Amino acid sequence: MVHHAPVGDKQSTVDVALVRTRDVRHLREWGPPQGERLPSSHGSDGDPRYPSPRALRNVLAFTVDFLLHVLLAFGVTAAFLHSPRLSGLWAVGAIGGFLLCSIGHRIFVQRLTGASLGKALTGLRFVREDTGGRPTVWQLTRNWLVGVFVVAATVLSGF
Repeated sequence: MVHHAPVGDKQSTVDVALVRTRDVRHLREWGPPQGERLPSSHGSDGDPRYPSPRALRNVLAFTVDFLLHVLLAFGVTAAFLHSPRLSGLWAVGAIGGFLLCSIGHRIFVQRLTGASLGKALTGLRFVREDTGGRPTVWQLTRNWLVGVFVVAATVLSGF
């Protein structure tokens, strides 16, 4: 979770939740469901404001985004291999290209447009759990770092 400065004696935290874009649009147009008890955080399990299932969409969105990053990293690697001065640094180009593409796409593009390419194609987006609004750059950065750690730990553990 993203930790903010203490408020009084309490430490406030804000995280992001993955929800369907359609549910965000419906909530904006019609407001929250009447007569239902609403959880304090947006997008939590069982939140009636975001009823659409999203687990499969999340896997598909991740796959699309990952393939995009890999393809762009291949392009950077090919450019390094075709340059006489950089051909010995092709591994740096591959890893650096992947990381720069991933950071730019998953943090900055997502902040500007509201979704990564994979999320846009599958109708998903992140919302702040406290307000239901757009996440901050720091929240997206934290989410990206956690994702990198999980993928690295999974690969290093041998699945």
